[in-house]
Amino acid sequence: MKIGIDPEIQGTSVPVRWCLSRDELNKLAETGEKAYILLLVVSDTVQTRSDSETRYLIPLGQMMEYIKFYIPGKYKIFSTVVWKKYEDNDLRKCFLRKAGDGYYSNSLYNYYGKELFLDGFNVCDFGVHKFEISVPKEVFAKEPPAWEKKWVNLFWGGKSTDQCHYRKKRLFAYSFQLILFLPILASIELAVGAIISALLLFGTKGIGL
Repeated sequence: MKIGIDPEIQGTSVPVRWCLSRDELNKLAETGEKAYILLLVVSDTVQTRSDSETRYLIPLGQMMEYIKFYIPGKYKIFSTVVWKKYEDNDLRKCFLRKAGDGYYSNSLYNYYGKELFLDGFNVCDFGVHKFEISVPKEVFAKEPPAWEKKWVNLFWGGKSTDQCHYRKKRLFAYSFQLILFLPILASIELAVGAIISALLLFGTKGIGL
C-alpha cells in the first residue's frame, strides 16, 4: 500500500491519499468483507494523551480523507487496513469509542516508549505504514488577544480544543452572552449614577461625573 500527503501543507485540513497493489486488492477480495483504512495521528507536541491522538476509520474505496490538525508541530501518522473478521466485530466501536474521560477505550500507542502497540493496531496482519510530517504555525490563525480570550471563555472555562471550538464560543460571546450582560451593565450604570446623584445632593465634594 502506498499512502501519503501533499509535500506542501497549506492549511489545517490536509488530504491523505492511498492506493493498493493488485495483489493486495485480491487478498482483500478473498475475505469477502468491506475493508477500511485505519489512521492513527499522534502529535509529538501535546503532552496529554487525550488531546494528542486522533483516529480515522475510512472506507478503503474512498481513496482519500482530510485529516485535521489542531496545533502546529510534528506528527506521526500510522496506517493499516482492517476488516470485519466476525459478524459481531464492530470496527467503529473497537477503534473509535471513547471513555468518559476523553481517552480512547483501547490503547494503540505507547506514549512512554513512543511506539505503536502493533498487536492492537495491525489486527488483520495487513502491515503498518508510517510517515511523519511537520505542520507549520503559519497555517493557523493568529492568537486572539488576552482580553478577548477572557471574555470568550467567561462561561466555558479552560482552553478551547481547537480554532473551530474557539469560533463557536466566540459567536456565543458576541451574541447571546453580550445580550445577557447588557441589562447587568445598564443596572450597574444606573446604580452608580444614583449613588453619585445622592452624594451630590448631600453636598459631598470631590465627586466627578
